Amino acid sequence: MSTTKKSKKYAFGIVGAVLVAILVAYLAVFLFVNLSFYYATRWKYNVEDFPEYQEDFAQVAAFCSAFIQEERENDADAEEWFWVNTGLKYAGRSVDLEIDPDLQERIERIREAFPDPEATLDYIWCHEDGSVYFVATGQYYALAYCPFGKPVSVNGSDDGASCVSKKIVAHWYHVARKE
Repeated sequence: MSTTKKSKKYAFGIVGAVLVAILVAYLAVFLFVNLSFYYATRWKYNVEDFPEYQEDFAQVAAFCSAFIQEERENDADAEEWFWVNTGLKYAGRSVDLEIDPDLQERIERIREAFPDPEATLDYIWCHEDGSVYFVATGQYYALAYCPFGKPVSVNGSDDGASCVSKKIVAHWYHVARKE
C-alpha cells in the first residue's frame, strides 16, 4: 500500500473518530439538559421546607382522617375528600366545616407552603389505610402521608393517574403525576 493511501486511511480514521466524539458529546449534553429540565419541571411544585410545616400537615391530616372515619361509620359509601378554600368543605356536604381557629391557622400555613402560584392546595384525600394526600391544583402534585407503603397515585386512589414519589421523611412523600 502506498504512503498516500495509508495517509488518507489514517486521516479518515481520525476525522471519523473526532466526528463520533463530537456526536457522543452532543448527545450527552442534549440528554443531560432535557433530563434536568424534565426533573426540575416534575418537582417544581414541591413543598420546599417540609420540616417547617410538618406539624401543620400532621395535625390537619389527623383531623381529616378522624372526620372521614366517623363519616364512614355512618355511611360506608361516604366521600373521602375535602375541598380546601378558606377552610375545609367536606365533599359529602355543601357547607364549610366548623373548625377551631388553631386548625384554620394550620390550613393557612399549609396553603402558604406550596411555593408555585400554579400549585395551590385544592383537595385533601383520606383513605382507609390511614394515608392522606394534600393535592395541588390540576392534580399534578401532592404531598402525601402514607403510613403503610408508598403512594399509589397523586390522590391515593387506585384508579388515579400513575405517579412517581420521593420520600421526604418517614411516611411523608412528594408525589408527582407520571407523564
